[in-house]
Amino acid sequence: MTTHREVRLGVRSQAGNVSGTWKIWSPGGMKKSDVYVASRALGFALKTSLHESGIWHTAFNTTFVASEVESGHRLHENRFVEKWPAPAEIAPGLLRCFQLLIPTAAVTLPTSSEHSSAIDWIPAAPPGMATEISVMLLHAGVRCSRWPGAARGFEPIGSFVLASKGTVWCVYQYVPVPRLSPATGTATAFKSARAANAAEGELRIVVFGSDESGGRFAIESIVQPAGGGAGG
Repeated sequence: MTTHREVRLGVRSQAGNVSGTWKIWSPGGMKKSDVYVASRALGFALKTSLHESGIWHTAFNTTFVASEVESGHRLHENRFVEKWPAPAEIAPGLLRCFQLLIPTAAVTLPTSSEHSSAIDWIPAAPPGMATEISVMLLHAGVRCSRWPGAARGFEPIGSFVLASKGTVWCVYQYVPVPRLSPATGTATAFKSARAANAAEGELRIVVFGSDESGGRFAIESIVQPAGGGAGG
């Protein structure tokens, strides 16, 4: 029997606009307790893998690289964005595995029929703020009176139990938008030219990074055209 182990989430504003949607899951039927994080907008071509072994990484899918990346591109030699070891526990039996940050300024997509009721919608943060989503792992046998981070003001989104009997929790809070160094460049389309077609509308970007404690995160944002004003 296949076990349902996933949380699908996104951020939605009071006006009804939404962010991209994300999936956090562990494949049903597997004896391993590997956890994956991916953006639906990227078509799972790029995902973060939190392996039970403690060897974690963010990488492009091998099928995507083979079919979409021009020969000679560096991704054919190394499809990994980054590799890192599982972090230390932030409390006995509790790991903060990964974070997603979605500034309210990036919650601009119209709601569509593709946004099913299976998605857990998080209310957008106040203007100028961001929604910080933490993927937490509570090891088997460790008790939690409510949910991880409850005492620090985190709100729950959803959870699922792994084959190891540990529990993956997705929780959120509102934080100031992190300040990053400006990045400029020219967008390059893969073979399908979907990125080029997207230029007719709003371009979006996912930025991967690490914080001072060594934790990894991804920020979903919009691409600011050259000469345009900055958004909060």
